[in-house]
Amino acid sequence: MKNYIHESCIFLGKCKIGQNVKILPYCVIEDSVIEDNCTIGPFAHIRPNSLLKQGCKVGNFCEIKNSTIGENTAISHMSYVGDCDIGKDCNIGAGTIFCNFDGEKKHRCKVGDRCFIGSNSTIIAPRIIGNDCFIAGNSTIRTNMQDNEFFIIKQKETIKQNKKIKEGNK
Repeated sequence: MKNYIHESCIFLGKCKIGQNVKILPYCVIEDSVIEDNCTIGPFAHIRPNSLLKQGCKVGNFCEIKNSTIGENTAISHMSYVGDCDIGKDCNIGAGTIFCNFDGEKKHRCKVGDRCFIGSNSTIIAPRIIGNDCFIAGNSTIRTNMQDNEFFIIKQKETIKQNKKIKEGNK
């Protein structure tokens, strides 16, 4: 099969693109390797020293930097993955951020195989997440996780009357 690379994409430095790769409009790829059967974009930015292994999907408005993304892993949309090694068959939910900078230096994260990270999650580096872990959406991970662990924060939701709006309607 042939590659599909949209004409509005930009390649900087040395890039290696495998076979049957689909790169949608307005993507930027710098000094990285994209293996076979990957789909990228639209509006994705693959920054230097990144490796997308076979079958990866990097969706719209994602940024990948100095990271290795394992086979058949999906990072669907609006996520930042910097200085990270993610295993195979993972799902990284929308709006997930790997916080790799502490104000002085960068730190790496490692995510094992077959992990699910729910939307709007924040992973504070340096972190190791084992294989087969599940992280519920809207989570902040500040500790390492062992294989087969499930992370969820249960918070009591409270809804109160908005007195300001109620008073304004009189």
